[in-house]
Amino acid sequence: MKRNTTLLIGFVLICPLLAQAAMSVKIVQLRGEVKVRRGVEEKWQAAANGMLLEEIDTIMTLEGGEVELELGNRVTFRLGSNAILDIADLREITERELFLILMSQKVGKLSPRPEKIPLRIGEVSAVRGSPFKSADSTSPNAATAWWRMEANAAQALQAQNFLPNAALKLHRLKGKFPQRQDCGEVSFALARAFEALRQPGRARDEYQATLDECKKQSCEDAAAQNRRAETHAALQRLQ
Repeated sequence: MKRNTTLLIGFVLICPLLAQAAMSVKIVQLRGEVKVRRGVEEKWQAAANGMLLEEIDTIMTLEGGEVELELGNRVTFRLGSNAILDIADLREITERELFLILMSQKVGKLSPRPEKIPLRIGEVSAVRGSPFKSADSTSPNAATAWWRMEANAAQALQAQNFLPNAALKLHRLKGKFPQRQDCGEVSFALARAFEALRQPGRARDEYQATLDECKKQSCEDAAAQNRRAETHAALQRLQ
């Protein structure tokens, strides 16, 4: 009964998003190697100027590749090198819709009845339609490369002020790679997104997660030190 209630609550929270009209995106400019994957297909194909993409498609830029996309409302989005983005990540969502989605995910994680055995999912290492040429497509190197490309796309969303979209993608990235040791990079980016969205409580939580991850992973490189310094300043600012 509890599981059914959880599913119902989640559906009620996200059903307004399902009612939105489908969006399409047009490639208006590209440079270097850019690839597209259609729907649930495994095969990647070369992107081309003028190509129309649907929500179920995915676009990827390899090293040195860049692409400019035109959304239906004439807004443009630039995806830099070494990044991967689901076209659905560009759907316009409001801050209210973002937090409804986050709430529905939180509700979905509620513990089932005691007699149920929980399903445990580890870090994702295999990726659908991986473009990486490796003897073992499930290798840690392939997973790391995929994580880096997703993180780059999330940062592109954030840099171009697609803040709810960036926050959602970063949040999902943390769930998709829960064991990823990134010295707080994703948590820090998520904290900045929440702060920009005027959500100080969520921002503080992610800033604290940044410090905890840096400490746990013994991060001492220059990037981690700068991140810690900015995080301490942010926590002071948000007191």
